[in-house]
Amino acid sequence: MKRSILLTICFFAGLQLATAEPLTYYSYLSDHEITIDENIIWFWTPDTVWGPLRSNDYIGLKSSPTFYDRVITAKECFRYYQPRNIYFQYAPVFNAAPYHFPCDLTYLRRLAQYHITDQHGTKLTTLMFRGDAIDIYQRDPGGFGEDSLIERYALNEGEPKKIIDIDGDVDMAGRVDGLVTVYATGEIGLIDNLIYAGSNDTTGFFDPRQMRSMLALVSERNIVIRNTEANGRNNGYEEAGGDWDRHSIAINGSLIAMGESFTFEDQNEDWDIFQGPTTDLRGRIYMTGGIIQTRRGYVHRSNHVGTGYDKSYHYDDRLRTEAPPGFGPEELPELSGSFLDLNLPAGHTYNLTGVTADVVKIASGTTLNLSSGRALTVLDSLIISGDEEAPVEINCANGSATITISRATVVSLNWAEIGEDIELVYSGESFEARNSSFGGEVSVEGDAAITRCRFEDNVNLAGFGDYRVEGSVFRDGLYLSGGRSEGSIENCTFVGSRNGGVRLRGQSQPAFVNCIFAFNRYGILNDTRYEPTLRYSDVFGNRDDDLIDVRPGEGCLASDPFFADRSDGDFQLGWGSPCIDAGDPASPQDPDGSRADMGAYYFDHILSVPDKEFGIGNLELGISAAPNPFNDRSTLVFDMQEAGAARVAVYDLSGRLQAVLMDGKAEAGRTTLALVGSGWPAGVYIATLRAGADVRSMKIVKVN
Repeated sequence: MKRSILLTICFFAGLQLATAEPLTYYSYLSDHEITIDENIIWFWTPDTVWGPLRSNDYIGLKSSPTFYDRVITAKECFRYYQPRNIYFQYAPVFNAAPYHFPCDLTYLRRLAQYHITDQHGTKLTTLMFRGDAIDIYQRDPGGFGEDSLIERYALNEGEPKKIIDIDGDVDMAGRVDGLVTVYATGEIGLIDNLIYAGSNDTTGFFDPRQMRSMLALVSERNIVIRNTEANGRNNGYEEAGGDWDRHSIAINGSLIAMGESFTFEDQNEDWDIFQGPTTDLRGRIYMTGGIIQTRRGYVHRSNHVGTGYDKSYHYDDRLRTEAPPGFGPEELPELSGSFLDLNLPAGHTYNLTGVTADVVKIASGTTLNLSSGRALTVLDSLIISGDEEAPVEINCANGSATITISRATVVSLNWAEIGEDIELVYSGESFEARNSSFGGEVSVEGDAAITRCRFEDNVNLAGFGDYRVEGSVFRDGLYLSGGRSEGSIENCTFVGSRNGGVRLRGQSQPAFVNCIFAFNRYGILNDTRYEPTLRYSDVFGNRDDDLIDVRPGEGCLASDPFFADRSDGDFQLGWGSPCIDAGDPASPQDPDGSRADMGAYYFDHILSVPDKEFGIGNLELGISAAPNPFNDRSTLVFDMQEAGAARVAVYDLSGRLQAVLMDGKAEAGRTTLALVGSGWPAGVYIATLRAGADVRSMKIVKVN
């Protein structure tokens, strides 16, 4: 068996969730639901959660909170305190796969167009959003000097996306008119409202159908509401006459605190200068977006007669399908963490490390490089949609890795090229593979439909499901086992296996029709008490035995199939193959309108009949040879209207390749090739010229 990456396919009931991007998809996301001093932060009666909520910890529920979207936890239950009429629009999901929380997102720094340094901690940075511009200020740490404007970045239609990388801490506020992500290695402080242009001045509420702006704040530490006058310092709620809308703070965007929490400043741990005259109720947090934090943080405290904020949180529904700059799948070359629906668009390359996803959809032209370890876990469906011109490639980047997809409901692979170091193991409801190649071992338990695929390593179809295999090549054998009782295997080629062409175990009773079993250890080994059906198939040249406890039926052959070039892995039928037009007359005709052939590839009479010229295309004249007949040497000549790829090959009448005289670019005009046939037996040969879709062929005769 080749060195393998394990591709296992599994399903966890209940996780049929909506489209998601990493991190920014969620309204709430946490690794820990308790504070650093081990206090539980409860969801309670005033809390209404509009978007998806996910945690790796026990979620605390008190009294009567309301949840209008999915609630997902890696734990087996919730924490409860005096629960009453808790409302869930959807059934909660328990025992979910833990979400992988990154300690940093350094790829964002690489994507950033702008980099602001704090000059080794000697400068304090403030970022002010001015609608169509972003102003960057810095001052000395003492705070007594003037803020100096050091940069201004325009936000306009020509450059709608901005990623800004900031060393150290940064304070910010303002109105955002564009698509912006701010990444800070230090703490992010909110000194006043931070909202989208066009949203409500007081609450930040907006109509998502009309909003073009989107913001993400990413801190490697905390995101903190600063204790400013604008944010309700010194009991701003009471000072405003009990009006929540004055001295509150409005925030739009996805807040991502990777180091710790989204929280507020000066929480009155001691009777200190920040304590208000009575309680210190500063105002209300109006939040529209999402809060992602490694650990739930306080936004209100009950200590010292109370301090902090009331809250009014809403979800930005656009985050289900859209993302701020740097978080869309086309911008995530390094993928890690948890996804609900991971959609990888066409034409990109992704490096996967520790990815967990419910549904994975991969478009044409995409390349996946798997890192070592558990690179990818799929919990529900894997759908690969490549095409002939742009297949999906899956490779091993280094060492060995694991793709786990157990109990998946659906696996559908079309035009996928999976490297030789990748082993695929599927156990689920429905496995479908078309036009794909597999370099490592493949094991399928469940219904299977396999069409026009190529397998370089051993394949095991197990379990009790139905199966149908058509037009496929098996280089290291097929093992049919388990409780499978009936299935069909048509027009397949089993060739060169060190383990044998096909081995039957359990209750397998397949019907083999129009197949070739050649040059394996054995052709078919039947280890069951049942006998399979073998019709219109060629069994030849298998080392130990052709058929063991299997009887050939109607239309079977025992002849060399004459592959075009077996040593080079070309299992097309060559000139004169006995398998041509020898398949079941009741089978559908080959695409050229002739009777079905045996094997995975049909012999195209239209393109392959000697002496038949067709098409004009790029060939001005047919191929010619002189002298013809010849002794040891001859000269082949052909003419091209313009430069292009051309291949000139010579076959004997049994279809075996004798020589390739040219396989590359031919210049416009006449091309002359030398044919050296010394050592060839006397007889008739076929010289074939292919140039794009044009083919010319002719007989040449070798005499002694």
